[in-house]
Amino acid sequence: MTTISHVRACQPDTMLAFGEHLAERNTVFTERLAQMNRDVDIATLNWQGAGAAAAAARALSHKLAGSHIGSAVVTIGERYNTFGAQLAAIRKSLLTVAETEVPAAGMTVDDQGNVTAPTMPGTSFESHFIQQLLNDQAASFQSRIKAHLVEFGDAETKAAQAIAADLEQLAGYRRAPDGAPLSPAVLDIIANRAQLPTDPKQLHDFWARLTPAEKDALFQHDHFIGNRDGIPQVDRDYYNRQNLNYLRADAQHKLDALLSFPPPGGTEEAARWQTQVDALQEQLAGYDKVRTEIRMKDGVPRFLSLIDDQGHAAIALHNPDTAGNVVTFVPGMNSKLSGIDAGVNSADAMRKAAQLADPSKQTAAIAWYGYETPKTLSDAAGSHMAKAAAAPLDSFQAGLRVTHEGPRATDVVVGHSYGTTAIGNAASGGHTLDADKVVFIASPGVDVERASELSLVGVDPDDVHDHLYATTAPSDPIRLAAASEAHGTSTESERFAHQFSSDGPSEGFLGYDTDAHNHYWDPDNRAMDNVGKIVTDSGPIS
Repeated sequence: MTTISHVRACQPDTMLAFGEHLAERNTVFTERLAQMNRDVDIATLNWQGAGAAAAAARALSHKLAGSHIGSAVVTIGERYNTFGAQLAAIRKSLLTVAETEVPAAGMTVDDQGNVTAPTMPGTSFESHFIQQLLNDQAASFQSRIKAHLVEFGDAETKAAQAIAADLEQLAGYRRAPDGAPLSPAVLDIIANRAQLPTDPKQLHDFWARLTPAEKDALFQHDHFIGNRDGIPQVDRDYYNRQNLNYLRADAQHKLDALLSFPPPGGTEEAARWQTQVDALQEQLAGYDKVRTEIRMKDGVPRFLSLIDDQGHAAIALHNPDTAGNVVTFVPGMNSKLSGIDAGVNSADAMRKAAQLADPSKQTAAIAWYGYETPKTLSDAAGSHMAKAAAAPLDSFQAGLRVTHEGPRATDVVVGHSYGTTAIGNAASGGHTLDADKVVFIASPGVDVERASELSLVGVDPDDVHDHLYATTAPSDPIRLAAASEAHGTSTESERFAHQFSSDGPSEGFLGYDTDAHNHYWDPDNRAMDNVGKIVTDSGPIS
């Protein structure tokens, strides 16, 4: 039987750390494998005859083995994340009862979880009555402790069995690179006779039953599969990193082809050619910036949760599937991939503020560049881009909730400028946003007239106000846009949301300074201190 001392000695957090480390090393492995495959393709490009065929066959075998091994390692890492989070939660609950609640009640507990109440002196009715109450309380403590001990032991056994099976599967891919035959369900999807579930919960359940080889087969069928909400973050990151390489290579190939045949200058054809060249160069700059930003920094692993060929991406700092708090940052106008480092830095500032406010819980933060942002003030005055962002943001948040492991996380969505308008649309017009709290920073309005028009999962319309927070620096000229109510009622009222303070320069014309609009994430800005408290529920905001 599992004992309290055994649970106390266990450190499930090391499983989470190992899972993150495994993902990091696997990324290096898959990147080197991809480079090896590219080198082999180039080296054998002009080979002929039987030797070339044999070399190609060996290269394909190695590619298959490496591919399935990579995804098998991702599965093992996900096991460590899943069971690490479960065991950590059970351990915390058990030790809270055994080491805090029981001693506080003046009782003792042995290593097997048996709780003994103190003995009341005397033989009076009152003494017997109080003794019975104490014995009942001790029995309640004991029942909870023993249930946690059984739960912890069961989780340990399941973890050991699952990881052993995954290791055996990994060894199997070394012996047979192709793996077991694909299931009929996967074959139907590859043959376009069926589709993957679009509901995040249904997709998550389907994905959990797949082998690494089946996941690889689905990725070969659809390189954008890592963008689907309901797939765990480690898998999204694994496949999206591979797709990023494909996308960049494709853009570079197209650019090289254009540059090889420039048309004569001064013609309409030349103008179209230049437009295409500029677009491809911007696309490459975006992919290169994403490549830079997904590298681990300061010991914080990063996950590529989204990447496509339309200028969209999402980068997570720490694993949202295992963190206690998850912050999704939605940027405002002129936010593009080549500048995603600004959004990542903003997300990191909020992550650090939350960790400072409550070091006991890990906070993950995501820079969500999942929509086309306005490029001009004229575009920002309209709501069509915010409406287009509603469905993908709604789905992304639903996916985060579905794939999370362990106790329920506190999910917070933070928007800046037009990003708040996008959030407003993701929580209205038939959408219900899965967020415990929503923070509006420098908002021009969120396209509703009152807080109760926003819809949050599990929250009564009359209570939505209690989950909303807002700030705008006194010198931020966005106040003028908010006052116009072009995007609905201003969020700057206590009737709409809890207000908190933020700082900004005030030397501009009539007290407004455009620099104030982008300084909320400065380390010394009160906004960050307040956001940290909001995310972690660790104190009153000011």
